[in-house]
Amino acid sequence: MNILVLMGPGMKSLNADGQAGLNAAQLEVRLQKEAMALGANLEVVQSNHEGALIDCLENRHVTFGGFLIFPAALAKSGWALREEIRLLGLKAVEVHFDAAMAKGSVLKPVCVSQELGVQGAVKGLKALVSAGTEKKALLGARKKTSAASEAPAAAPKTLGRKGKPIA
Repeated sequence: MNILVLMGPGMKSLNADGQAGLNAAQLEVRLQKEAMALGANLEVVQSNHEGALIDCLENRHVTFGGFLIFPAALAKSGWALREEIRLLGLKAVEVHFDAAMAKGSVLKPVCVSQELGVQGAVKGLKALVSAGTEKKALLGARKKTSAASEAPAAAPKTLGRKGKPIA
């Protein structure tokens, strides 16, 4: 499964978690290790511009089973990002390092969960991979049973008129 990690404004220079003392590069390494252990591929994209994050989602959303988003300042102002997540129907886990930023986030309603800190990011990653694995198993079971349970094709509709069917 492929997971996309989006990091918002200032994340490259931010001390990601005061308790763990990780910076953004160390956080990325930690998440990569966790993803490998789960059998997932992780791609990290950081931008200080909301439009660049939206472009990334639009261009690559079909190749990812879900994504972690560290919105930073976009938690309060990322209305366009929120709309993009909603329109694409993406599974997103929002991660913050500041509980105050998490509290008023505009992204919360379109995310499956909201987590805090490095441990929250790992928890969110595990949840996304687990959800993707369950979905693949379910789709595999549907494919096996769908061929046997296909109903015969319905007769073409004529809208109550005699004669040629309406295409």
